[in-house]
Amino acid sequence: MRFDSGRSTRPAGADVVGLAMHLGVTERFVRGLVHKRRIAFYKVGRLLIFDLADVEHWLAQNRVDPVRR
Repeated sequence: MRFDSGRSTRPAGADVVGLAMHLGVTERFVRGLVHKRRIAFYKVGRLLIFDLADVEHWLAQNRVDPVRR
């Protein structure tokens, strides 16, 4: 028996592999960010889950604009 409409209100998320593909980096790099606590994540048992909205916000905060001469 389902009580919801079938749609999740939870934001889109990714695991380590998905986030690495999304960012165009290696899984090792993502795991390094987690180890250093430089990126927000959820831990469910041994599974790491990343909210893609949080990741986009993190990327925006860490953007370095070019120097104009």
